[in-house]
Amino acid sequence: MTTNSKRIVSALCAVLMLATAMSGCKKSTSDDSQYSVIEVIEDYGDDTTESNNSNTSGNDNVANSTAPNASQGNHTSGSGDNTTGEVNPADYKGKTVQYATWQYADGIDTDGAIAKFKKKYGINVQLVTVPQATYVQEITSLINAGKAPDVIRDWEYWPSFLSIAQPLENAKINLSDPIWDQNSIKNREVNGKHYSLVSIGGLFSAPGNVVYYNKKLLNSNGIKTPEDYKNIGKWNFDAFYQIMKSVAAIGNGYYGAYIDNFGGRIANSFGTDIYKYSNGKFSSGLSDPMLTTVWQMTTKWGKEGLLANDRSYFIDGKAGMAITDAYGLKKTGYWRDMSFKDIGYIEMPELNGNKPTAPATITLWGICKGAKNPVAGGIFLRYYLDINNYDINKEFISTDAANYAVKMSTNSQYSDFSRAQTGVCDVNGIDKKKYYRELFEMDPSQVSTYFQSISNEVDSYIKATQKVLDTNAQ
Repeated sequence: MTTNSKRIVSALCAVLMLATAMSGCKKSTSDDSQYSVIEVIEDYGDDTTESNNSNTSGNDNVANSTAPNASQGNHTSGSGDNTTGEVNPADYKGKTVQYATWQYADGIDTDGAIAKFKKKYGINVQLVTVPQATYVQEITSLINAGKAPDVIRDWEYWPSFLSIAQPLENAKINLSDPIWDQNSIKNREVNGKHYSLVSIGGLFSAPGNVVYYNKKLLNSNGIKTPEDYKNIGKWNFDAFYQIMKSVAAIGNGYYGAYIDNFGGRIANSFGTDIYKYSNGKFSSGLSDPMLTTVWQMTTKWGKEGLLANDRSYFIDGKAGMAITDAYGLKKTGYWRDMSFKDIGYIEMPELNGNKPTAPATITLWGICKGAKNPVAGGIFLRYYLDINNYDINKEFISTDAANYAVKMSTNSQYSDFSRAQTGVCDVNGIDKKKYYRELFEMDPSQVSTYFQSISNEVDSYIKATQKVLDTNAQ
């Protein structure tokens, strides 16, 4: 497949250049979040050569036979059709969909699916590479310049995402199609309109929080694994703590676990955080007893020296466990330099008898304000996000990992509560990681007092953010 590309310096970048003495638009080859240059791939998939991850069966209506669970549960066939009955894809043949994303955004090979989409519908796709860190600002500049893309991404940008998105209903997307994660659609509803979505099935919507463990390290030192505890009905945070202590006792330089965002990721799994969002309203979570419980527990572990401060400790076999997101299940993910056979994975443990729930995925997709081809963009999303158009076994570290991701993204055990309540959005002004870092340095006895001390500040941020949502709601 051949592509031609050009770079467009956005209006925002031009301002930044003046403000930072030509430093704002410097392109980094190591950190995509630093890009301030937008790259448009002009002609995606001119030929009909499909990448190695395309479905070689020649039938787009079924999942690849090597991924038997991909078509189970709530999945529909991978036809890629918009099934509202209102849209005939043939009417959009020859149109071009501009898709604004960032490099390596999903940790999977989407080239084959895009090439097959063009071959099937005759709709062209242009990829517009936009920096993840300044995504909303860059898209706003394109909209203001009359160069709005068609398909955009919602990655913790809510509610500022509303300023660049139009309702999905304008694209005539069938929101009741079983392919879509209804929890996420509900979570992005304002005044009866819906603004972003994601499919179920594990490829784009795998569970937000996963416990990984180094099977080789645990087994070679005679330490029970999380799976061992699960098999006897005792997979809880008491067991997690025992594993951590056993690993740390191996010797100097060993740690029990690495945990993303310290206690924040654990809190998300029990439906709480510093702030919450549900039914179009933001609220503080600081008075939630569960939030205090989680942070008292994790600060205790920190004081005991059980927690590593970087993922590299898990990769190097110096930490027994790691709590992070499902990117670790993918071949290109966090653990790509490890032997995949050494990686175990399991759901979060219970806490004081409370079962964990799966936070909503942080990555969703929508239609841009000012899009020239919103309906064609909807047809593209229906195909692009359908896991039946991928061989998911080629994307994950094992067939079991692929099936695990499918299971966890569709399992009814994971209720609407945490998907609606956890903070998969940005409250204006709040740097949650700053709070997390400050908490991590504290004694467990200081947690409750700390939450009281930041209460007014958090409330002011929430009030300002609610105003952003209410102002931009259509």
